[in-house]
Amino acid sequence: MPQKKVHKSTEARAWKPRSHSPESLYQTFLDYVKWAEDNPLCDEVVSKGEVLTLSKVRPLSLSGFCVYADIHMQTFRNYESREEYTAYFDVCARARAIIEDHQLTGAMVGRFNPSIAARVLSLADKTDITSDGKAITSGSGVTVNVDKDALSIIRSVGRMSIPSSGDDIKTKG
Repeated sequence: MPQKKVHKSTEARAWKPRSHSPESLYQTFLDYVKWAEDNPLCDEVVSKGEVLTLSKVRPLSLSGFCVYADIHMQTFRNYESREEYTAYFDVCARARAIIEDHQLTGAMVGRFNPSIAARVLSLADKTDITSDGKAITSGSGVTVNVDKDALSIIRSVGRMSIPSSGDDIKTKG
């Protein structure tokens, strides 16, 4: 059985975030992509009494890259959005685009779970089946017509809250 590979950032050491220039961040991203290709996920299955090890493509992810690069996710978000990091904008946009393309195309060809990829990429298929896009407002209530015997049973069982005055209840016969 092949030896399990451990992510380089999980080595025992005191953690201190690394400082990256835009160029070193991009090179670290390329190294991460190469590492992911060289270290597929392994799954063991039993077939005909024999244990087989199957290699599966390791999906790229933004959180995986941040772990690999020894930076916090918020640091990456800062790099891609804050004015003082404009030199990082293109690097972060390129890294995000490559990761999202990898996730989406992997899901489309069945390598990755499409439902999970859709959630990660915020590609939800939202359908309004209740209000046709209109605001939902509370109505004036529901009118229920019951006969006097049914009303008596309902009140005695106590399964519903019925107005005690009876003014709001229409009864038959």
